[in-house]
Order: sequence, then C-alpha cells, then structure tokens
Amino acid sequence: MAGPSRSVWTLQRTGRLHGVTPRAACAAATPTSPPSTPRSGPQPQPGEPATSELAARFRVCHRTVTKALAAPEPPPWKQPFKKQPPAYAASLDALLDTAPHLTARQLWEQLTDHTDLKVSYDTVSEHHKRRQQAQPRT
Repeated sequence: MAGPSRSVWTLQRTGRLHGVTPRAACAAATPTSPPSTPRSGPQPQPGEPATSELAARFRVCHRTVTKALAAPEPPPWKQPFKKQPPAYAASLDALLDTAPHLTARQLWEQLTDHTDLKVSYDTVSEHHKRRQQAQPRT
C-alpha cells in the first residue's frame, strides 16, 4: 500500500515540530483563491462575447484575442511564401516530356544513373504522381 505523498509527509513533520496538528497544517498550506479584483484590459459590452468565448471559437489563445481587440486595425497582409521547384524537377519534367510512358522506378533509375543528382525514389515517385494527376488523360 502506498503511503501519503511527499508533501503530506513534509506538512505532518513540520506540524509536529511546531505543535500544529497535521490537519491544520494541510488546511494552512492549501491555496486559497485570490481576492476578486476587476480584470484589466477591455471589458466586453453587454451582448458581446467574452475573450474566452472568442478564443474558444477561433481556437487561439486568449492573449491573441486580447491583442487583436486592443489593436486599432488588423496587421498588414503578408504575401504567402512560394517555394521554388527543386533542382531535380526540371530533369524529371524533361524526361517525362521525352518519354511519358516511363514509370516512377524507370524515371528514378534514369535520373540516378545518367545524372549526378542524388534523389530518393520516394521523391521521384511523389513528383511523378503529382504530374500525372495534373495532366488529364486523353
């Protein structure tokens, strides 16, 4: 049978040293709620949702909602970053343009045997799959 937790042992030992019963020591050590103070920051108007409700609805932290409500206008829109195609994409596309019937394995073998590019089979297979999905069959 497991004994009391380490904090209870500490409280009991401390209580015995100072002439306090263990129950009184535990009661004295339990945190009490802080006194009610008005919240800082903007208070919602009647009929408006609270910060916590908005945070739950938009699945963000309540601090994010508070910052957004305090800002006079939203931050400027950032252009999305567009990745450049990898170095092997041009070689794969050239091979597929000359021989569209090649499978992913054949493409990978051609690429690794006849060029100095080091690329995995999975990468070539994914590129081949995306290219086939982008081009409709005739």
